[in-house]
Amino acid sequence: AFPSDVAPVVGQQVSIGPGNPDSCDDMTCNDCGLGNQICIDVVDRINVLNARAAEPFDSFVFGGTVTECDAIAKTVEGGVVKGYARQSSGLYRPDDGTAEITEAALRAKAFPGGDEQDIVYSCVPPGSGERMGIDRDADSVLDGVDNCPSWPNGATLGSCTAGDAGLLGLSCTGAVDCGTGGFCSQAQEDGDSNGTGDACEPTFLPEPGGSAGAALGVLLVTMLSRRGRRAGIGRS
Repeated sequence: AFPSDVAPVVGQQVSIGPGNPDSCDDMTCNDCGLGNQICIDVVDRINVLNARAAEPFDSFVFGGTVTECDAIAKTVEGGVVKGYARQSSGLYRPDDGTAEITEAALRAKAFPGGDEQDIVYSCVPPGSGERMGIDRDADSVLDGVDNCPSWPNGATLGSCTAGDAGLLGLSCTGAVDCGTGGFCSQAQEDGDSNGTGDACEPTFLPEPGGSAGAALGVLLVTMLSRRGRRAGIGRS
C-alpha cells in the first residue's frame, strides 16, 4: 500500500447474472427469499460504480479534473463477447456501433427475458473506458465491428503492413511512417478475405498496389535459383 493519485473505486468490479449466486432472477430482487438482501447489495454496488463514474475528481496524474473512474461492462451475447462503455450522459455505448442503452436495459440482459448472461461491471482508470470497454486498440473502429480488434487498423491509427522490416507491425498514421514501399493499414484491409485484418495476420500480406512487386520478386528469386543450379552443374 502506498499513496495513490486515483480514487478508491478504481479497480472495483461486480458481476450480476446466472454465474453469480448472489444475483436473483430479476433486476428488482423480487422473490429472492433469504438471498433478497444479498441481491440488493449487488444492485447497490452497480449503482455505486455508476455514481462514482459521474463524480468529479481532481487528479495530478490524469491532469486536472476528471471523474473518479470510467465504468465499463463486459458480457457475452449470442455467444459473442461484447463490451459497453458508460458515456457522460449515463448511457452505455455498445462495441458494435448500435444505439446506446440505459444501465437498466443493460442490467436486464442478465435475467430471463434478456440473454441470461453474466455481466461484469468494472471501474477503470479515468480516460481508459473507451479502450478497455469497446475499442481496445484505440483505432476508432469499435471492437464489435473491427476485423482486427487487438491491433490498430482504423482511420485514426493504423499498423505498418509493408515497408522497412524494422517498422512492420508498428503504429502509423500514414505510409510515410512505414519506410520505403511502406503501407499503413487504416481501412480494415483484408487481403485474403478471411475476415481477419491484414494488420493482425501471422504473415503480413501484400497490400493493394503491392501485388505486382511481390510477383516480380518471386520471378527474380526463381531466375536466380535456376542460374545457381546451372552454375553448379558447370563446375561439376
